[in-house]
Amino acid sequence: MEYFERVALAIDWDDKKKAKLFPAFLPNKSEGLRIYNSLSDADKKSFKKIKEGIQESEKPKRNLMVQKLLNAKRNQNEELSHLADRIIDMTNKVYCNAKINIRRLLARDIFINSLNSPLKIKALAIPELPETIDEILNLISPMDL
Repeated sequence: MEYFERVALAIDWDDKKKAKLFPAFLPNKSEGLRIYNSLSDADKKSFKKIKEGIQESEKPKRNLMVQKLLNAKRNQNEELSHLADRIIDMTNKVYCNAKINIRRLLARDIFINSLNSPLKIKALAIPELPETIDEILNLISPMDL
């Protein structure tokens, strides 16, 4: 969707043109094409309506991903760096439209929340909480025994 919108912006396509060309960008047998084909003929004539239809159908999946992200916990014997990567990946998927600095802060906070109590307390006790997970990792990794 983002790629298509960048192309459409660069070429200056209007809503009708985008609606007409969008299906050509969808892979065969893709979820996006299935959703597109389920729209009414009237909705298929407006890219805005197509986009709304796709976003609406994605809500349950997205809500599940948000819940999984917010409930993330460190697995037994999981390296802190692996936990950090997992949370960063999930945050980038769930909040793909958010600005990068917002995603970093969200990932940082979710990472801290996912730690066991002793490490969480140590992370929250850092006087000036760093903005990124990597900075927090550098500070708390030596404490992870």
